[in-house]
Amino acid sequence: MENYGRMRDFRINSGGKSGNVSFYNLEGTAKADRGELNEAIVNYSRAIQQNPDDALAWYNRATVKADMGDYTGASEDFQKSVEIDINASAKFLEEGKIRYKECRYYEALELFSRAIDLNSSCCEAFFYRGRVRSDLGEYGYAISDFTEAIKLDPSYMPAYRNRGMIKANLGDYLGARQDISAAED
Repeated sequence: MENYGRMRDFRINSGGKSGNVSFYNLEGTAKADRGELNEAIVNYSRAIQQNPDDALAWYNRATVKADMGDYTGASEDFQKSVEIDINASAKFLEEGKIRYKECRYYEALELFSRAIDLNSSCCEAFFYRGRVRSDLGEYGYAISDFTEAIKLDPSYMPAYRNRGMIKANLGDYLGARQDISAAED
């Protein structure tokens, strides 16, 4: 509720002008934070209508659409956001997650790899690429990706668990036990 009060003050302080793109992004974020996802979509859409080259508005709307389960709409918005701002690795990561949920593994793999190319310190991108590679049966590459995620963030427990499960499936029970124990600590 605190954010909503600030949004109302902003609207009043801006003289009630509704054409301010940053206002619509802020309002959309406040709505999304309160779980008012349909209203957030409306505000992000207004920001896009006001300025079709606003990559942040496209990205924000895509994120909310994904939260609502509209993966096709989210994918389209993520793509538009990336077309506008190609250097945002987070956008490739989010798009990859959508493709992964849709079991479109090769597309997800490419998107996670692009995110890593743009930001090689993104632990989550390595983790998700490892999951895709595991699902594709590329266990050696998956272990490498999980290991890199752990190097980047030693407290990232899902990487330990996933790496441990692969090791167990490959017969490396000692390594599996070590990883699973690390994940439980």
